[in-house]
Amino acid sequence: MNWIILSADQESGEEKGERVMILSYAVYLLCFLFLLWGGRFAGFKDRFHEDFLSKDSTKSLCGIAALFIIFHHIAQEWPFYGVTGELSFFNDIGFLLVSIFFFTSGYGLTLNADRDPDYMKGFGRRRLPVVLVPFYVTNILFALNYIAVGKASAPKIIFGVLGLTQLNPYGWFPFVLFLFYLVFWFSRTRLKTVRARLWLYAGATVFVLAAFSVMGHFAWWAGEPGWWLEPDGFAKASWWMQKRTLWFNWECWMNSSAGFVLGAATASYKEKIVSWFKKNYWWKLAAFTALFFVSLTVFHAVRGKLGYYTENYGPDPGILQKFITGLSQQPVTVFFDVALFAGMMKFRTENVLSRFLGKFTYETYLLGLVALESFQFLEYAADGNGGWIALAWQPYNWNLILYTLAVVPVTILVGYLANRLDNLLIRKLKSKNTSGSAS
Repeated sequence: MNWIILSADQESGEEKGERVMILSYAVYLLCFLFLLWGGRFAGFKDRFHEDFLSKDSTKSLCGIAALFIIFHHIAQEWPFYGVTGELSFFNDIGFLLVSIFFFTSGYGLTLNADRDPDYMKGFGRRRLPVVLVPFYVTNILFALNYIAVGKASAPKIIFGVLGLTQLNPYGWFPFVLFLFYLVFWFSRTRLKTVRARLWLYAGATVFVLAAFSVMGHFAWWAGEPGWWLEPDGFAKASWWMQKRTLWFNWECWMNSSAGFVLGAATASYKEKIVSWFKKNYWWKLAAFTALFFVSLTVFHAVRGKLGYYTENYGPDPGILQKFITGLSQQPVTVFFDVALFAGMMKFRTENVLSRFLGKFTYETYLLGLVALESFQFLEYAADGNGGWIALAWQPYNWNLILYTLAVVPVTILVGYLANRLDNLLIRKLKSKNTSGSAS
């Protein structure tokens, strides 16, 4: 076996074809078995899982989604998608997986509020720490790491810890979730009808899309037109002008949040929706599955024509192009979630690992970058000129196998430990708030 060193364009298509995707085959098989493990099929006749949206069921689903998101982030590493094609299935499905988190959040909040007339009393004290404590704990952990390696300036660290800018590229999720929590609180305390509330959630989704469309991927507006196209444009730019630094930088801020609206709608009209699906179930499941693939095809066509990374092609930031592309992505999220949860009426899976992972999906997502960056020495080597080149070990990409075997358990471990710390802080904070209210 020989080491080969590859750059973005050093390996031909013929050489790629000689590679054996043992990592992809193994991961796909294990994921398939993971879905079957603990799976229960209700049968082909008029029998359904009435508990398919129970707390245990949705927690397990989120645990599965969290594991698949780890593979998604691994698949987006350049030696995987740009050189070898390993785990390519996971490369473009991240927004669909995250939409599950938004769906279950919207569903759970609405269901609890509908069942308990007093649910909104003290809503901020109960729910906001669950979102904000992990967010700030993660920011502090990233700040300590950046200080240790000298990777960031003092202003970037200070603003990042405070949450005024992005210190963790995955920190967008709690920010958007926090925004929807505020919208939810307003809707339940100010609006009287379900329809008005759902329209407000839809408006929040469009707002997030519009905000990203304007903000783009970096502060394109801060400087001369097209400053980022200069060879040393980013090198001369201030820290806050860099990619994924300001709020709403990056399309991930908006491409899965439609799940919240759908989750809230499902909770509000659950009996009617379930009853409707049970009639001619298989035809309806097939129809929504087909709609998902059709909408996905349309989205890929729009993205290929207009795209998100419009800044790469000239001084025009392409706000309208981004907005149209993002708008075309929303039906994909909606039809995927509908087909997925309708499918769970017949087949749902729950096992000891999915239940375990479902307890700390939030932290697993937020801290995924820690493991990804910690083991990049398995993916890259210095080129001697201050740059880096990708590594792959023929014929089975052995170093990428080692990278995956390291990243997955470490991500889970870090997420678990962070969750224990977060829960401790949340309990202390809630206890302090309770005692303060009593006094």
